[in-house]
Amino acid sequence: MRFASFAFILFLAGCDCAGEPDPGRCESDDDCPGGACVDGVCVDVTEMDGGPLDATPSEDAPPTACDSGLVCEGVCCPTNHRCAFERCVIDLGPCDVDDDCAGDSYCDGEGRCTPYGVPADVVNDPECERTITVGDFTPDEQCRWESPPAGDPFETWGNVYSAPHVADFDLDDDPTVLAPSIVFGGFDGSRDGAILRVLDGRTCTEQAALTDAADRLVYASNFAIGDLDGAADGRPEIVAASLLARETPGGLVAFRYDASAGRFERMWYGRRCDQPGEPRHTPNDWTNNNGPSMHDLDDDGTPEILFDRFVYDADGCLLNPGGVYTNYLRLGLFAVVSDVDGDGTPELVRHDGVYEWAGGDWTREATWAPSNAAEAERVGHVAVADLGDFPGVAGDAPGNAEIVVASAPSETSPATATGSVRVMTLAGEIVFGPYDLPNEPGEVAGRGGPPTIGDFDGDGRRELAVAGGSRYTVFDLDCDLDAGGGPGCARPDGLPR
Repeated sequence: MRFASFAFILFLAGCDCAGEPDPGRCESDDDCPGGACVDGVCVDVTEMDGGPLDATPSEDAPPTACDSGLVCEGVCCPTNHRCAFERCVIDLGPCDVDDDCAGDSYCDGEGRCTPYGVPADVVNDPECERTITVGDFTPDEQCRWESPPAGDPFETWGNVYSAPHVADFDLDDDPTVLAPSIVFGGFDGSRDGAILRVLDGRTCTEQAALTDAADRLVYASNFAIGDLDGAADGRPEIVAASLLARETPGGLVAFRYDASAGRFERMWYGRRCDQPGEPRHTPNDWTNNNGPSMHDLDDDGTPEILFDRFVYDADGCLLNPGGVYTNYLRLGLFAVVSDVDGDGTPELVRHDGVYEWAGGDWTREATWAPSNAAEAERVGHVAVADLGDFPGVAGDAPGNAEIVVASAPSETSPATATGSVRVMTLAGEIVFGPYDLPNEPGEVAGRGGPPTIGDFDGDGRRELAVAGGSRYTVFDLDCDLDAGGGPGCARPDGLPR
């Protein structure tokens, strides 16, 4: 949740923190022209004895000469190998520390460089980190999907409103190969909903289209993808907002990939398992732009599914039927869950408070006590991040997150209304704003969508941004006019006003 800069830290298996990877490394014999891959290193086959390096000797086999003169556990080792860990291991030279060894090897207890994987439980250096800073780049188009193929019964259903999602469903039945797919809903008219489509991430070739009317989605539904069933195959499942009929919301629906049948299929609808017949639970609106999210709320290793305030188990059963759905602007709200106070448990963070999941329902934290509740609890979209320290303000502490809210004037404000942005502590005290979204004369400012947070200007400090009716606006906390500005308030060259 809290990152100090736009840098990615990769934990590399067997990484060499001192130098570049060794070009003599290999994964298979194909990487070693004229040789063989032994313990991750290319060796000359003429150095070998002719039998498998890790073979178990036969008690009945006649003795054979060992050209290298080194026999380990009954196996003749190739030249330049040594006997260690009860096997023949290539000798990569002496060492005092891991950094003395080439890439993908380490300094073992005998002071010799040894390939990772020998022994089998030594696969990397957990203290080895390599920081990679991503610079400027221009993406190239990999592939493009514009509409269903000609002759498709839903050929005109080529519009895409919601954000595509990416996941590897292991359609090639090879978990060692990463082959991601693109998941989205394609529609023609919004009132008739969308069709779930899955494309090959490399070619944009269609891999699946769930055209059954019972699988129809809300046209603007966003997805949640994760492993719900915990099956051994590790494949993730898809959860989305469904459409029961034209202009009729259907609550949640989940899909999975059935490897034996070679197709995606519906798992369940979100439903009231506490009632006879387990009727579907349909709190949403067919116009909603929100979607579900997945979080393990009770730390049992299985995620729950959240849809606004409602919580469902991994089988689609509603857990808190007394909840209330907020049909904000007929677009809905996303459930934002994070451990914002550092107590080790996740909280639901909303415009009107911070909530703990306990006893099968949400309970607002007792620390929520805004001095201006009317302004602090105005309904809206939420994001969370540590935006700094606000000494003396209730609900703030070093490391605590702040709550960013983009609000329309009311839950039913028209599209022509002007929204506002505010930042609050975990107690509901406003420390920035509320500021209205800007607009030019004759333009609509807009009500504001879900906030985004990041270092937009490269000053090492986080800013927040909101999309309005005619522009995308970045707000800088260092430029709070009431506070007289701050150290990061200077506008970098090239940014619009």
